[in-house]
Amino acid sequence: MKKQTAQGWHVLLVLALFYLNSCKTEKPGVNPDGKPVFVDKKWLAVSSTVSPKIDLNGDGIPDEDLYAPLPDCEKDDKISFRGDGKYVLDNGGKRCDAIDPAEEQLGTWTYTSDNKTLLIKDSEGEEQHWVVQESTATRLKMQNTTAIEGTNYTITVVLKAD
Repeated sequence: MKKQTAQGWHVLLVLALFYLNSCKTEKPGVNPDGKPVFVDKKWLAVSSTVSPKIDLNGDGIPDEDLYAPLPDCEKDDKISFRGDGKYVLDNGGKRCDAIDPAEEQLGTWTYTSDNKTLLIKDSEGEEQHWVVQESTATRLKMQNTTAIEGTNYTITVVLKAD
């Protein structure tokens, strides 16, 4: 009887150790290899808003939705943050201009997981700092604050993996 009880405890101990080892602490939004989950995927914008509202088209009515007024040829564009630190735009199937390339490199990116900051630098060296609010295998939500004529505007973009 003691031998069976001892074997039962060994089995439970092995199972417990296996379970604990399988529950390693991982940083949210980061793959086991240390790369952010949004790397090497194509991301399609599904919404973009600005706060406070701003009159985008000069009609005297402040707008909050930045996505709705986009032409269809831009709504199918996808962005990728490649593992080599470059970010590229896939111009989608609907081209705004027939001579638009299928894909074009826009610049470089770096990500700091400690403060969830995505630094995007375009090909002309202009930088944008985005705070990643949500990063899963299928959804990326980020926010940027920029000053325009002395007013700070917060832009929130939601992307889905394509």
